[in-house]
Formats: sequence, C-alpha cells, structure tokens
Amino acid sequence: MPVAEVEKREQEYRAFTQGQVGPVRIIGAGLDVSESCNLACPGCYRPNSEGQNGYMLPEIASRIMKKSRANGATETYFLGAEPTLNPDLPVILQEAVDLGFKFVLLISNGIRLADEGYARKILIPGVSLLMQRHTLDDDALAQRIQENSVGKSGTLEQSHIAWKNVIKIFSEKGGEDRLMMQCCLTETVMSSNNLDRLFRWARESLGTLPIMEYLAPPHTGSEDQLKWLGSYPPLTRQIVAQLERFMKIDEELGLPASRYKDAVSPQAYNTSCTMLCEGGQITNSGIYLPCTNMGPRSTHPLQFGNILFEPFEAIENHPVRRAFLQPNFRVKGCDDPCQGSGCWWTGLVTTGCYRLCQLNCVFNEEMLTIDDVPELCHDCQLDQLRQEGILNCGPGTRPGLALGETEKTLFEFKKC
Repeated sequence: MPVAEVEKREQEYRAFTQGQVGPVRIIGAGLDVSESCNLACPGCYRPNSEGQNGYMLPEIASRIMKKSRANGATETYFLGAEPTLNPDLPVILQEAVDLGFKFVLLISNGIRLADEGYARKILIPGVSLLMQRHTLDDDALAQRIQENSVGKSGTLEQSHIAWKNVIKIFSEKGGEDRLMMQCCLTETVMSSNNLDRLFRWARESLGTLPIMEYLAPPHTGSEDQLKWLGSYPPLTRQIVAQLERFMKIDEELGLPASRYKDAVSPQAYNTSCTMLCEGGQITNSGIYLPCTNMGPRSTHPLQFGNILFEPFEAIENHPVRRAFLQPNFRVKGCDDPCQGSGCWWTGLVTTGCYRLCQLNCVFNEEMLTIDDVPELCHDCQLDQLRQEGILNCGPGTRPGLALGETEKTLFEFKKC
C-alpha cells in the first residue's frame, strides 16, 4: 500500500539500493478508522459489515500518527471498511495534515461524498483521494455493473453525484493533492467496452493512472479456493488483453506509455503492493498488521506488535518483516523486482505459504507455481521461525488443503 503510489520511479524495487540488499524504513501505514461499511461489495476482502460501529477514536489516531511521524514515516492512509462512516474523520484528517505528512490519502467508496457539504469537510487542502468508480453511464447496463460491483442497488446516481462534487472541490483547492479512481477488474466491469471508456475518462479528466484491483470471486471459501485457481489462467489472459487496450488508449491520447503492471495489484497505487515491506495496516486498537488480510480472522493471522505500546523499532525489525525484504523471498524463476507483482495474501491464504505470491500475478500466467511447492521451505528465511512455532505457514497449513497428487493435477494449467 505505501505510495510510490503516485510517484514515478525506477523499476528497481525500493528494498534494494544501488545493488545493496537491506531493509527499508516503514514509510507509511493505513489506519483502519472504521470497521463499518455502507456497501456489500462481493469482491471485498471484508465480509459485509453494514451496521457495525467500530470506529478509531481521534485520540488513538493522534497517538498513532504522532508516533509514526516521529519515527520518519512520511505518508499516512485512511481506510477501513469505509472511513467516511467514522464521525470523527474530519478531525483526524485535519491532524494528519497539521502533522506534516508528505502524503495523506483517503480511500473511500465515495457514497457519502454525494453530500457536497460533507465532502468539503474532509477534502481539505493536503488530503488526496482514491475513490471507486465502475461506470460512467446511467442506463440499465450501468445499473447492473454498479450493483454487481458494490452489492447494493440504488447507488449509481450517488456515485455520479459524488464524482461531480469531488472534481469540483479538487479543481478549486488546487495544489499537489491528487484525485484518483479505483476500479475492479471483473468480467462485469470489463463488459461492453465499459472499462475502456472509464479508463479514457480517468486519463483525460483526472490525469492520474487509474487503480485496478484484481479480485478473487466473492468471499471464496476454503472448499472453493482450489476450484478458483483452476479457472485462474483464462481470466488472467482476459485482464492482460484489457491492459493492452489501455496502452493503445494512452497512445491515442499522446500520453507516455505506462507500465500497467504497476497498476494492477490489490491495495497498490501505481506500484506492486509493498505493504509488507514498507508499510502495514493499523487496527482501531493499534495492532500493527503487515497486511490488511492478515488480521485475527485470517487463516494465517500475523501481527508485528501494537504501535501504541511497543517501540517503533521493534515493528520495523520484526523477523518476519526482515524476511519479506530479502531478494530471494519469491517463487523460483521470478526475476521481477516487485517480488511477484501481486497480492502476497492470495498465495498465503490459498496454500499456507507466504512466498507463493505469483498466484495473483497477472503477468506470470504461464508459470506453474505449484511445481515450486515441494521445495519452498528448505531455502526460505521463514523456515526457522516456522520450526520454532512462531509462524503457521508452509505446505499443509491451509485448512482443507494437502499438497498432494490431486492438487498437482489441478494446477496443471494448459499453456496456450
């Protein structure tokens, strides 16, 4: 999630400096300021939380931000579930700006921003916004695309009004604040050239690279994970074809060719996800998670400590985090500096292995990652921690999944 999100940078992964391998500092983290959401998006990593009311208190947010800022963090992000449902969000955002963070990012589904008065309270100078949008139209097809994307009817008009409001606000406040669009790469969204037109609009009107999230099917259960992976390659090829169309649109618009590989990754903004290496997720009680999908309810929960009560250095130097920063912490045969170009959690929750990140890499669709599984542990930096019982990872730890001949057969994807 950390931002090189909106900065152009070299291909070289930031954990490697001038050829020297070494850990990078934590540059920012996401604060889960709300446990509640007003939508029920079927592809969301969280189950529907409408009606819940767990909010981060402004006093807690203040302590977290001051501690991270004092230890060199330059970025902070606000999300949840849906952050705009936190009644104290205006106060929290104002303090983030006052603390002098280089980049303050609000990540929202945008429904509440259909109220222009409220939108102006939170989109103050110094706050950038990443907001969902799934279609530009308002016909029957657009209604279907919207409802299938957010899991709730009657929200399309609100989305259009919200976008009208925020575009107006950002044009008035000027400065370096960025307005970005987030969209999900699903078959529904990509139907009838909908995403092509949405992408063109974002590039022409916003001037920023849209963020595309590559999602698993709705709340895929343990019994369905392997079935999903069996259908993975065809969808991968469809998405790669979509990205190639994006490049042609940029060419038509006279824009520099973008690396769309850098825009396709869950919770990554214009770069492959580096949350595990440069950031993290902080719950409303201060627990520091390496990834939003490694919370207590995950099949493989993991935390680096509590930022409210433990030294910041202890979080930065956590042995699991240090292992994530190693250059060979990736699937064999992958030379990409991004260490997989996808969500690490997808491989973890599916197989029990932190290293099997390429299960969610749209640019390695021909690699038979299952071939690596039998040998994954012997050269892994986490193996000692696993043997000591600190980590529950590796083949066989995923509930209901035993990596035997059945699974190998399932993973025998046919190459085109």
